[in-house]
Amino acid sequence: MDGHTDLLGIGAFARRVGLTPSALRFYDDCRVLRPAHVDPVSGYRYYAPGQERRGRSLRTLREAGVPLAEAAVVPAGSRVEAVAVLERHRRRTRERTRVAEAALDELLAAVTGTGSGSGGAGERGTEPVGPDRPPPDPDGTTRVRLDGLEPAGAVRQVVPSVERTGEHPVLGCVLIEVGGAGGVGGDRNDEAGEVRFVATDRYRLAVRSLVHRGLSGPRRAVPVPADALVELAAGAVRTDTVELVLPASDRDGVLVRGVPGTTRLPVGEGEYPDHRMVLDGIGPPRHRVVTDRPALLAALHDREGAPGVVLSPGCDTVAVAAFDGPGEADPVRLPAVWRGEGRLRIGFAPTVLARALEAGIGPDVLLEVAGERSPVVVRSADQGGFTTLVMPLALPGEGLPIR
Repeated sequence: MDGHTDLLGIGAFARRVGLTPSALRFYDDCRVLRPAHVDPVSGYRYYAPGQERRGRSLRTLREAGVPLAEAAVVPAGSRVEAVAVLERHRRRTRERTRVAEAALDELLAAVTGTGSGSGGAGERGTEPVGPDRPPPDPDGTTRVRLDGLEPAGAVRQVVPSVERTGEHPVLGCVLIEVGGAGGVGGDRNDEAGEVRFVATDRYRLAVRSLVHRGLSGPRRAVPVPADALVELAAGAVRTDTVELVLPASDRDGVLVRGVPGTTRLPVGEGEYPDHRMVLDGIGPPRHRVVTDRPALLAALHDREGAPGVVLSPGCDTVAVAAFDGPGEADPVRLPAVWRGEGRLRIGFAPTVLARALEAGIGPDVLLEVAGERSPVVVRSADQGGFTTLVMPLALPGEGLPIR
């Protein structure tokens, strides 16, 4: 760090500008907000104080829901371009709000008419969690506080990737990893630590990083049966704050405070696969494509009957076309940011890629392509970070299907 004493680590810079470390890694990979310095040995990212204005501007744009392919234009382009992007997004937002309000009016009318008055998760009849002031933690205990929506969203995203065959019981669990090293993509110097939910069936891998309200204790990683987490999510979504307490011994399970009807989550047996090793084994991406997630999802749904689709990024768009025998048909072009080495044409099964997009969060998606026969990393960043892997298809006339 000689000559860089004024730089900030990713955790400190994230707190200053109001973004998460996961989001900063995402924006670096998208070439939207690059760090001022990356340590060539450790890979740690460092940011200059002069980058705070751009970081806060990007946060505001993201809070307004501006797609990343357009948000990049506002600080980097001309005033005319910036105004055009913002006005276009304003029109889209007003139309979406009008549609949403009409749908909510209809739902509220239906709910009012039923007069169900159903109770919340607290009516399950199970014993509530412990007192508001728990006793001091024994040595080795790890404790983390989360907004209730965080674990609820994470469970929704990763549970579809758990193994349901029972062949490997530990893969029927979701790994809860708390504290210690930073998120996917390095920066293990983030002293605040992170919380991750991980699931895999050996063919798919899903990783969700969560934003926490406080974390203490040593790093812990415990597998929890997926069904137990689904029950937790049902109560957590109605709760302001959820606290997970991971004792030093797995025999004690994971204590949950703040969710009525839940006391402890069991811990599964067996060694969980190292998801970091899997992701690191893919190799550095040769191509990165950022585009509008809902628009790409709509394009895939329109082509769901096709045997496959091919994505072909260009300078500022990505073309999505259906396989039509030996050729391609019905292309649609979506706004995109693309950085890559040479030309890229990559195929997917529409439903497989669509599932990964449906599990994502936020308006944008980043596709990282290391090679034509390598798993494609699909990432999103808002409200934390979500990463999943999708296997590509061989394009027509280009050899055997990719395994």
